[in-house]
Amino acid sequence: MQANQVAKLVNELDGYNILVYTGFEYEYLINNSTDENGYMNLLDKTDVLIDGKFEMAKKSMLVPFRGSTNQRAIDVQESLNADTVVLHDFVNKRSNVCIV
Repeated sequence: MQANQVAKLVNELDGYNILVYTGFEYEYLINNSTDENGYMNLLDKTDVLIDGKFEMAKKSMLVPFRGSTNQRAIDVQESLNADTVVLHDFVNKRSNVCIV
């Protein structure tokens, strides 16, 4: 599913924090966002982004909501506001999560 279509789906969800998985890195999405691909449209509606490709050699059961240690859990709204990556803290920020 493409970013614009996912953003439309997310618009229908109310009362949830949105967690999105992508094989892309956050910086790539920011730097390559266009109206056509809709990356920023989706990021604007995303609370937590799990970025980076799963790497079997770095597989770990110790990283919440991720499959491998190279993947980051990014607090997207804080990152957009700070103009730098802010990692999400699953331990201290509990909420209703909808994973798309």
